[in-house]
Amino acid sequence: MISLVVEQPMEFIMMQLNPSVSSSIPSEQPMEEKAITYMDLVLFKAAADGDVEAFSDYQGALDCLVDGSQNTVLHIYSRTGGRLVVKNVRAFPCFQKRVFEGEFSINFVEQLVDKCPSLLLQRNANWEIPLHIAARHGHSGIVKVLIERANVVLHEDPERGLDATGARQMLRMRDEEENTAFHLAARYGHLDVLRLLVKEDPDFAFFANTSGETPLYLAAEGGYHGMVTEMLDNCKSTVYGGPHGRTALHAAVLAGDEKTVRKLIEAKMQLTKQTDDNGRTPLHYAAHFSKRSIAKVLLEKDASAAYISDKERGMSALHMAAWQGEQGIMEEIISNCP
Repeated sequence: MISLVVEQPMEFIMMQLNPSVSSSIPSEQPMEEKAITYMDLVLFKAAADGDVEAFSDYQGALDCLVDGSQNTVLHIYSRTGGRLVVKNVRAFPCFQKRVFEGEFSINFVEQLVDKCPSLLLQRNANWEIPLHIAARHGHSGIVKVLIERANVVLHEDPERGLDATGARQMLRMRDEEENTAFHLAARYGHLDVLRLLVKEDPDFAFFANTSGETPLYLAAEGGYHGMVTEMLDNCKSTVYGGPHGRTALHAAVLAGDEKTVRKLIEAKMQLTKQTDDNGRTPLHYAAHFSKRSIAKVLLEKDASAAYISDKERGMSALHMAAWQGEQGIMEEIISNCP
């Protein structure tokens, strides 16, 4: 192992001086030099495998033990989900395998967090905390125990780095691209993970990341109807926006997901007339990309969108359908808009 002494980056120091810069950074974090130990291959493999014994007797500070990308043991395990346990129980039936994996994950994560609670909020080089990693890779068991331990740590000692909202602070932390765990679960279609996050924080406002994507937009874009339904039915505040002025309804039309189109219209009818930066409605995209059944749904719900022209050429959805030679969609528009 190699030990180095590094200074806190200026950006981190500025956040300490002005906590409003980022509510994600605990104000209790000390502004001092920190001895970093880069883990060797043995410890890296133990972290990936979830080898409890390798760290039970480790005498150093776990929050200072990192790989070259500043990932802690908890980051690494949150990515792999424990390779060792999968190998060891391969001979068991599938249902037993899932049980052993879940128990192993909980045991390893609990021991790490109990020994070093600050691991819960520690960032890697991409400003990701372990929850980001677990959400991206769909490890719902790890996500669940991270949330539970965050609440336990708060209850036992509120000075350890979590504020009065407990795990909710952790759920709202952003990486360098402004993604929360909600964004990552939605992008990669991990419904079980999203359900855990929504249950813990139904009041969360789904703001956009640096690309202008909200969790709802990402779920609609990916064609994940179950995730869209989960957010619309269980979140108190829902943001529908996406990049380039598009909404989740634009994304659902482009994905060809008729069920999600219906769900979004039921939740917010105004989306049918909302235009993107080019002045195009969801109906424009249905016409352009030959999605007749979706165009029919949009027209049945709100035919007024057919009279909106885009900014580029002043084309309505009827013009767009004619340009593409979509006779069926032209008939749908004309029959609904005589």
